[in-house]
Amino acid sequence: MGRLIVYGGNQWGDEGKGRLVHEFGEDADVVVRVAGGANSGHTQFVDGVKAVTHLAPSAVSHSRARCFLGNDMVIYPTGFEQEITDLTAKGFLRCQQLGVSRLAQLVMPYCLDLEKFREHARGKAAIGTTGRGIGTTYEMQVRRLGLRVTDLLHLEQIRAYVKTILNEINPELAHWGGQTYTVEDIMTFLEQARQILEPYILKEPLSKIVTQARDSEQNVLIELAQGPGLDKTHGTYPYVTSSCTLAGGACSGAGIGPTLIDEVYGVTKAYCTRVGGGPFPTELDGDLGEEIRARGQEYGASTGRPRRVGWHDGPQTRAASRVGGLTGVVITKGDVLQGINTMVCDYYQQGDRIIRDLDELDTLDLQDVQPHFQEMGSFDNDISGCRAFEDLPKAAQKLFLMISQLAGVPLVAISVGQHKGQTIIMQNPWRD
Repeated sequence: MGRLIVYGGNQWGDEGKGRLVHEFGEDADVVVRVAGGANSGHTQFVDGVKAVTHLAPSAVSHSRARCFLGNDMVIYPTGFEQEITDLTAKGFLRCQQLGVSRLAQLVMPYCLDLEKFREHARGKAAIGTTGRGIGTTYEMQVRRLGLRVTDLLHLEQIRAYVKTILNEINPELAHWGGQTYTVEDIMTFLEQARQILEPYILKEPLSKIVTQARDSEQNVLIELAQGPGLDKTHGTYPYVTSSCTLAGGACSGAGIGPTLIDEVYGVTKAYCTRVGGGPFPTELDGDLGEEIRARGQEYGASTGRPRRVGWHDGPQTRAASRVGGLTGVVITKGDVLQGINTMVCDYYQQGDRIIRDLDELDTLDLQDVQPHFQEMGSFDNDISGCRAFEDLPKAAQKLFLMISQLAGVPLVAISVGQHKGQTIIMQNPWRD
């Protein structure tokens, strides 16, 4: 019997979702990336070689899968073209089909410009965006000034609409001293975009494809981007991304009802990382943070920026697991902590108040909390060869069980290395 499983991060993104989607995607018939854009980099190793996807689902290297870019994604056409070219050249693009939903939004050149100007104008209050035009594209969508993939099939009919868009966009670009655009500039861009994307545009709704696959007992895997801490509503606003990063977003991004979802698995590191601005209560400064960053290769897959590093954050985990509706948790990068006396934050203190869930507080309140830590001890043995929970050192078992307890759900898997197969599978998502 086929199943529909949602995989997403459970922290501030960069938890290793791509690695797990690649591993478990081997048994998936349909894989859908539902939201976000090239601000997300999902890393996996294919035949021992590092592969990073920014727009394509992380299972594109599996010959069994049909892979789709979902309804709530934002796509920069030339970026998509470059990614497909790179994946093909390395022999990683092996999926049966790669398709793009007609409902996805196009990242336009002026979206990149506006993000750059606005971020610069914020100065020290800058969000720390990737500069890929993601937020401004979602803004255009809700302002009813967006262009969708499906518009590429009707270029002559949208010329008047393009003029309407530029009437609103050009004055702001001029205000910032930037380049303004003519209708012909944009029509030329869209014609190029059509040449790139038309072979991949789905001829039927993604919703129909996914529902029919589920009804015909095929395995469907939904891949989220970023993590709950960056969700536009439930994250540490305004230091967030511009899309829904929760499992609930899978419904819109894949065009399905929530009753079709069988499991929701949250991926979390044994420690925490965050990119960009915003509160980070368990952040580590100094040599230890630098050591963990170096060991874990904590640099953005999309930008190369060094990630901020901290101990695992229990209040964040509790809140994220609740709003995400997790049924299981997957832990990554426990091997990075070998030989380190590890801590886990189990609650915050704010004066005399005990805070057990991050979302009990507003973003501004999080600047003043004091994290309370439990000492987990250290393990000196290399765990990369462990394939059963019982094989792990006692200190590692204690750490992983503590994280599962904080999440309030069972352990599904533990990644003990960066390569496929270096995983302790506690529960097979497709069979158990």
